[in-house]
Amino acid sequence: MTELVPRRVGEYVELGLYGARTMIDLGMLVVGSALLGLAAAVVGDGLGLIRIGLGLSIGALLGSALVIAVVAAFAFGVASEGSFGANRSLLGPPREVAVARFVGGLAVSTFLAWAGNRLSGLVADLAYPLSVGAEVLRASGVGGVFTSLLVVPAVWAIRRGLDRLEWGPVLELPVIYVGWVVATLAALDLP
Repeated sequence: MTELVPRRVGEYVELGLYGARTMIDLGMLVVGSALLGLAAAVVGDGLGLIRIGLGLSIGALLGSALVIAVVAAFAFGVASEGSFGANRSLLGPPREVAVARFVGGLAVSTFLAWAGNRLSGLVADLAYPLSVGAEVLRASGVGGVFTSLLVVPAVWAIRRGLDRLEWGPVLELPVIYVGWVVATLAALDLP
């Protein structure tokens, strides 16, 4: 059995910041992926490659796709500037890492849901794809809450089972990402 060593407050703060940074990175990857897919679909409809039936002019569709793609690029930029690879260098008991990710995930998800709700009112009178983009942001927040409540504890339990394996900790972030994407798709309610 592992001996519990009391930590200093600074170590808990560092661990909490790590958990928040990791979940910000994952949340921005989910938002960027979803918005990039939306932008591609809007461009495809604008160019006549696919028929979604948006019924907007080519200019409105391409303008909406450009705005959505820029926001997706911003989300990917935030994720790439973060500490996504810091997972490998984090030292600490897996339970404390899971708690840090849980709290960080709830904070990030709350912000994403709030931002999506706030943007919904601002883009209500603009082109339909922009309303869908705001809904994607809100759904990412709702999906992140689900991920924090269910997927992060499940990943911790899986890691405990795979701790002896060399690649066990490597699976954590991809599993959380896939869980967040699936939860976002389930929470997506198109206006």
